[in-house]
Amino acid sequence: MVIRLMIHYPQVGIPLVILLIAGFLMSNAAGASSWGDSSSLGGWQSVEIPRTPTGTTILKDLKRLKEEDPNFSLPLFRDFAILLYTRGAIARGTGQTEEVSPYIEAKVLQIWRGMVRGAARLEGLDNVIVGNLQIERIEGFGAAHRTIRVLFETNLTERTSTGEKTWYEKTWYMRERWTFQRKSGILSKEPERMKSLGCPACGATGELQSGTRCTFCDTIIEAGEHHWSVRDAQVIDRRPWEPPEISSGSGEEIGTNHPTIYDPRLESEKRALQTRYPGFEINEFMARARSLFLALQEAWTSGQWEKARAYETDCLFNSHRYWIENYTRAGLRNHVEAVKIKQIHLVKIEPDAFYEAITIRIFASALDYTMDSQGRQRDGSKDQPRSFSEYWTFIRTAGGNVDKTRGDADGCPSCGAPIKVSAAGVCEYCDSLVTTGSFDWVLSSIEQDEVYSG
Repeated sequence: MVIRLMIHYPQVGIPLVILLIAGFLMSNAAGASSWGDSSSLGGWQSVEIPRTPTGTTILKDLKRLKEEDPNFSLPLFRDFAILLYTRGAIARGTGQTEEVSPYIEAKVLQIWRGMVRGAARLEGLDNVIVGNLQIERIEGFGAAHRTIRVLFETNLTERTSTGEKTWYEKTWYMRERWTFQRKSGILSKEPERMKSLGCPACGATGELQSGTRCTFCDTIIEAGEHHWSVRDAQVIDRRPWEPPEISSGSGEEIGTNHPTIYDPRLESEKRALQTRYPGFEINEFMARARSLFLALQEAWTSGQWEKARAYETDCLFNSHRYWIENYTRAGLRNHVEAVKIKQIHLVKIEPDAFYEAITIRIFASALDYTMDSQGRQRDGSKDQPRSFSEYWTFIRTAGGNVDKTRGDADGCPSCGAPIKVSAAGVCEYCDSLVTTGSFDWVLSSIEQDEVYSG
């Protein structure tokens, strides 16, 4: 029919063909970007919500959720979701689900307890690393329960057996969709409770199982009644791990020329921040952001990612570790050298009940290339710098010493001693947990130009 229109009625047929082609291209582009291009400098991955074509809806729903639940904090929910995913994955590998049962509904636990991979029985699961977390949908406004649908992208190692002495170990790439549910009208828990799996009602630790009564608060434990719980967990992609794809690493990154997206409330939020913390200096914050940016590039290039432990939240640190281990497992090493910061733009200030958050857009350039274990250059350029820009969000615990900011990244933000932080994020000099934002600004998320929407 379209061909006949083009021949007999070109004034109708030709515009129609153009519209059909444009619609096809836009549809493909939307499908291709629905996961977001989360690649970043040095192959890093962002753990923040990818700003897909539905990102605006997610932002509106998050705002609505915060209006209903003033305690809701996106950084805390991410930490909780990753903690529960990690513990849950291990539980389904061992069959010992008691620790997570107050947070996982019975039908999901039943599936986990009986998991079998063909002729091989799943005996154990470990090395769980969450590489990406994406909030896909928030639903249930006006209903009895709120739900948050989350997509996880992970690596994990399974141990299976086909007989008493025959064991197999294999690393898998996974994408799983979990639906979190919570009774309407419940306020989110404080940070300590969101980062542990105690009693959902009172937070007490001990032997807790769904359907039993907590010995501390005498509450019957029911999933979703007092805290977020997992209503559904679906594996949507499961395949053997493969080496990471290598990008060109030269030229200009997509989106670098896009206009900077400023939050329309930026000026009023700046004034409000200054009112809350009269001693806060934006120049000191920018100096710390610059210092942390350079320190993280150095840690990535050296392959010693533990050097970045004090500068990132647990969630983001583990995401970056996910990609470093992928590179290492593939016998590759990504180098980011001659880093130059060109501009830094302040774009957003957003407080919640527990954190102050500041987002900046950083414009920079660097030599970006990848070498293999044989010393051969696999991609990128040692001579031509690659220009790029990214949106970085830093968080800090609300209240306290937000007025005080260390401009450098050389010392512990708590005691000032040379940075030496354990795998748990604790300073080995003063025993302070420095990755929570309690003592200074830490990096919470990285988003790419082409997916950031404010």
